[in-house]
Amino acid sequence: MSMEALWAFREQTSSDPALGDEVRAELAKPGNCDLAAVARRHGFDVTNEEIQQGWAEVRDGELTPFELDLVSAGWGGVSTANSGAVQVSICTPPTHI
Repeated sequence: MSMEALWAFREQTSSDPALGDEVRAELAKPGNCDLAAVARRHGFDVTNEEIQQGWAEVRDGELTPFELDLVSAGWGGVSTANSGAVQVSICTPPTHI
């Protein structure tokens, strides 16, 4: 997997409502989510570990519109690291559900 594939997947989730819905449905499943399976179905060669690492590397609040939507809905266990970088654990379900 290249970082380009991961960033392309991130951008695609923002620009393709059907893919965004598929990602939301995967996140809503009980237990561990398998976003890599969703990504692979759409031609992106990534693993769940790489996806998680990529989300953790998002810096300075540079979330895509789709990610912002997830975070505003309570997904993602968002925190700010000492460096000020936003860190997102994407498979953490909202606490209000």
